[in-house]
Amino acid sequence: MDDDPQMESMDGPIMDVSDHLQELRGRLIKSLIGIGVALAFCLFFQDEIMRIITRPHRIAMARLSKTIDEKHRNLEKNELTPAEKILAAIEKIKAKDPETAEAIELLAREVMDFEEQTKKRRFTLQTIKYQEAFISYLKACIVAAIIIASPWVFLQIWAFVGSGLYPNEKRYILLYMPFSFIFFAAGVTFGYLLLIPEGMTYLAKYANPELVSVQVTLGFYLSFFLLLTVALGLVFQLPLVMMFMAKAGIITTQDFAKHRKYAILAAPIIGAVLTPPDPVTQLLLASPVILLYEFGIQLSRLTGGKKKEAAQ
Repeated sequence: MDDDPQMESMDGPIMDVSDHLQELRGRLIKSLIGIGVALAFCLFFQDEIMRIITRPHRIAMARLSKTIDEKHRNLEKNELTPAEKILAAIEKIKAKDPETAEAIELLAREVMDFEEQTKKRRFTLQTIKYQEAFISYLKACIVAAIIIASPWVFLQIWAFVGSGLYPNEKRYILLYMPFSFIFFAAGVTFGYLLLIPEGMTYLAKYANPELVSVQVTLGFYLSFFLLLTVALGLVFQLPLVMMFMAKAGIITTQDFAKHRKYAILAAPIIGAVLTPPDPVTQLLLASPVILLYEFGIQLSRLTGGKKKEAAQ
């Protein structure tokens, strides 16, 4: 056992189980302290954090509002709106009774402000329980705190796990980890800017607005948003998974290419499982999955899969 070169290359002295547990406890406490500090910071900016998270909802509601307004204009055609009729009447009254015209104009402004406030309410999320807003805000701040404190948390994890790894294992982790973060961030960004707003817009506009009023609760939206965001981040890990499998010799690049047709068939199925049941978001997710698979084939060629094929 002492002659094992790999064992000799490990850093630091060998610890028993109690020492490992004590080390793990210390790292967990430090990680929780880091998250707690980040959480205290996030609580001061909870409205800004919630505003960022709810941006896709506001985009969907703005598009729905525009569709409703266009339908009303099409129904009215060349007729004046009630506000326009009041303003036209005021112009006629002004010449004979300026004071009455001014009073009516103030009333008309109040009516128009009320209509504007009613339209803005389409953009807001609803709460149906007293504690729902508190829990949702706290959940959003915790997620933001974990993201902010993630470098510190991963540093603690690495300090605990890294001491027990061989040099070649450390090298692989240090090589793959940055790319994993980059691909995860790319998936989150793709969902936040494109897939989630488009999917919500399609679902919100699906029913006739004269028959169905869209009222989404804050708790449901937050859970829905976080689920899609994490799922997209994980889906974008596909090229790295393929590269790792090729490097480990589990499957060759040639096998990946040969099974391309199955990947194309599986892409819309993945889209159906991870996204809302509508063709728009399923297509939006299926397209990058296919592209990611092709990218994974190219990456696997750069990691030794090609050499394995040549050896065969």
